[in-house]
Amino acid sequence: MQLTQTLEKHRRGWFAAVAVLLLASFNGHWQIGPDSAAYRQMAHQLARGQGYEFRDPIVGVRDYGEESARRYPGLPYILAGIERVFGRGDLAPLLFVWAVAILVLLLTHRLMRMNVEPWLVVCVVVGMGTNARFLQYANEIITDMPFLLGVLMSLLGYEMLLRGRGLRATAGATALAFAGLLLAAILRPLFWSLALAMFMACVWVMTTGRPGLRRSASDLAVSSRRWHFGILLCLMVMAGGIFFLALDIRAKGGTPRVGYEQQMLEKVKHLFGSE
Repeated sequence: MQLTQTLEKHRRGWFAAVAVLLLASFNGHWQIGPDSAAYRQMAHQLARGQGYEFRDPIVGVRDYGEESARRYPGLPYILAGIERVFGRGDLAPLLFVWAVAILVLLLTHRLMRMNVEPWLVVCVVVGMGTNARFLQYANEIITDMPFLLGVLMSLLGYEMLLRGRGLRATAGATALAFAGLLLAAILRPLFWSLALAMFMACVWVMTTGRPGLRRSASDLAVSSRRWHFGILLCLMVMAGGIFFLALDIRAKGGTPRVGYEQQMLEKVKHLFGSE
């Protein structure tokens, strides 16, 4: 008990230490990797008005546009917008990802506060903010941080919808959840895991009138707002449509020759012994 109270009492100091570590980890230099290079190159092509291509055609080099079929277009379009405004430097996109990492920590803190004890919130946020992999991804131009931000926005919007009272609170929670789903949908196919989980949760609330398996004092309030979750279900369908639009951008009207979907189809064919 004394340890948990100490953690909560000195939470500002712990959070300040995380902030110092985040600042120390940022140096403004792009650590070039195959993923970040692909995203930035496609963003540059978009900023130049050359379309969603990895690079210009090269004589004698066949099928070298596969990066555009493998990568989801969310991050390249975001980076293209940043390049249009700030030019083709490294600092602006790195600051964007770094700022997203800060938002991830803030939303994690907010989401945890709604569900667990304050001392555990401190442990989770500090543990997350001092994690080496988290700090690494906070300074890499890849989809990990933006996708995590989309997931947290969706979950926080859902939690706020459970607790919200009044039209303004409902509209804000629904908008936050939809924005998170939309962001996740254009970044990674893992979006469908999030969407399926939220879909099942919304159907459960709409049919039973309670948020969990066990009955609680908040069930009556949630039951009176079942239609809110029906609206969220409709928005999920819209986010799914955006996902397929993103897929179509990659495929240029057809099924990608490479990428996650093609790999999945090949595994399914192998499973059923199909040629």
